[in-house]
Amino acid sequence: MAIPRFKLVSGKANIQNVPEAATQSFLAGDLVFMSSDAVTICTGTSQGASGIFGVAAANASGTTGANCPVYVVTPEQQWRAFPATTKKPTTAFDIGVDYKLAQASAGAVKV
Repeated sequence: MAIPRFKLVSGKANIQNVPEAATQSFLAGDLVFMSSDAVTICTGTSQGASGIFGVAAANASGTTGANCPVYVVTPEQQWRAFPATTKKPTTAFDIGVDYKLAQASAGAVKV
C-alpha cells in the first residue's frame, strides 16, 4: 500500500467530488489541480496559473469524468508532507515561504 504523500493534520477536511481528467494515474495524497474542469495531477510546472487545487483523497480510477474525492486546500488547514525518498524529481514549485516541493509523478513528492 502506498503512503499518502500529504496528510491533513488539522482544519476542516473540505472534501469535494470533482470529475477526473483523462489518463490520470495520481495516488491518494498527491497534489492535484483543475484543468478544463477536471482534476489532474500536479507534475512540476504543469499546473500553470491555476495553481494547486487540493490533495487527492483517493487513487485515480483511470475513468475520464469519474467522480474523484479531493481535499480542497484552504488557509486554515495544516498538512504534513511524506516525501518519497527513492524518487528524485526534475522540477519543483514553491508552497508557503520556507519549503520547496516537487512532484514528478504519482506518489513521488520530494521536499
